Amino acid sequence: MSRALPSSRAARVALLVVAVLVALLVLAQFLLPPLAERSIRGKVEDVATVRSVKVKAFPAVELLWKHADEVEVELGEVRAGTGKFADLVDEASGVDEVDVTAETATIGDAELTRAEFHKNGADLVGTGFMNEDAILAALPLGFRVKPVRTDGGALIVRGSPGILGGAVGVEGRVVTQDGAIVVNPEGVPLVGGLVDYTVFTDERIRVDSVTARRIGRNFVITARGTLG
Repeated sequence: MSRALPSSRAARVALLVVAVLVALLVLAQFLLPPLAERSIRGKVEDVATVRSVKVKAFPAVELLWKHADEVEVELGEVRAGTGKFADLVDEASGVDEVDVTAETATIGDAELTRAEFHKNGADLVGTGFMNEDAILAALPLGFRVKPVRTDGGALIVRGSPGILGGAVGVEGRVVTQDGAIVVNPEGVPLVGGLVDYTVFTDERIRVDSVTARRIGRNFVITARGTLG
C-alpha cells in the first residue's frame, strides 16, 4: 500500500509555520542587539560616561540566554570601585569577546589614562598609562612610595618607613600572588611590620601577571588574568 501524501492544506500550514519562524528570527536579529546595547549602557552609565555600545550576536536569540559573540564599548571617564569593576566583568562571562576603551579609568585608587580592557573567552587583559603621581595615589595614604624603575617587566617602587618595612629606601616589586596584585618588599626579611600590600584582589578575577614599561614619566601597566 502506498503512503498517503500530506494534504495541500497541511503543506500550506507547515510552510506558514516555517515562514513565521523565519520572520521572528529576522525580527529578533534586528531588535535584540539594540535592546542588549541599551541594557549594557544602563549598567555602565552608573560609573562611566558611555560614548557607544555595540553588540554582535548571531543568531540574536542567543541574547535571550545572556550570550553574545562580541561587545564593544567606548567610554570617556570611568570611576568604579574594584568590587563594581569585578561585577561588570563577571556579568560579561557569557560574551565571547569584549573590547572596552576609556579615556580615563579610576578603578579603586588606581587612575589610568588611555585604558583598554579585553576579554577573549575566560582570558582577560587590561592595560593603561599611569604617571608617577597616579602610582603614588594607588598605594597607601601617608606612605611616600615612588616608582623608580622596571626590572624584567616588573614595576619597582621605593618607599619610606612603614609599608615597605620600616627602613628608608626599601624597595618593593609589584607582582601577582594567589591571583591578587601586591607590592612585595625586597632585600629585607619578612618580619615585624614588613608585609605585602595588596593593590587589587577579587575572587572572581584571578590576575596572573602584571608588567610595566616606562615611557618618560609614564608607565604602561598591563595585567593579564582569567575570569572565575
